Amino acid sequence: MEEVVLLIGGVSGLCAHVEHRSGDLLPALLRMDDAVSAMADAVAATLFSPSGDYFSDRRRIIGVVDALAEEHALDKKQARALEQILRVYALRVSLPQDTLFYTDFRPEKGDCTSLQFVANWKGWIAVKKRETAGKPAHEILFFLSSVHDSLRRKIREVLPVTPPP
Repeated sequence: MEEVVLLIGGVSGLCAHVEHRSGDLLPALLRMDDAVSAMADAVAATLFSPSGDYFSDRRRIIGVVDALAEEHALDKKQARALEQILRVYALRVSLPQDTLFYTDFRPEKGDCTSLQFVANWKGWIAVKKRETAGKPAHEILFFLSSVHDSLRRKIREVLPVTPPP
C-alpha cells in the first residue's frame, strides 16, 4: 500500500478533505489538526455555550457534564474526558480571535455523515472511522478527541527540534 495520510468527511456541516502522499508531512498534519479542532468546536457548541469568561464557564461545564452523564449513563472516566474536552473548547472561545488555532481550515462540501482518518506513513499505521450522523454529541467528541490525540502525537514526532541557544 502506498504511503498516505488522509482525513475525509465531517460533522455538523463541516466537511474536510485533506490528503497527503509525498513531501513534508507537517503542513498536512497541521491542516488536519485544524479541521478536527474546528469540528470539535462545532459539536461542543451544541452542548455548551461559553460566555467568554473561562473561569465562570468551568463551573457551568460541570453542570452540563453531570446532566449528560446522567442522561447517557456515562461512567466517571467518560464524564471526566467530556469535561476536559469542553474546558478546551471554552478556553479557545475565550482567546482573542487572532490567536485561534485553526487558521488554514476551509470547510468543503461533501459527505458530513461520517469521518475517517487513515495513516500509512513510514511505519505509522492508524485507521479511525466513525459514522457521525445521528450520533450523540459526546460520542462524536470522544472520536474527534481520539483523532486529535493521534495527530498531536505525530506532530510532536515530526516537529523539528531546535536546541536552546
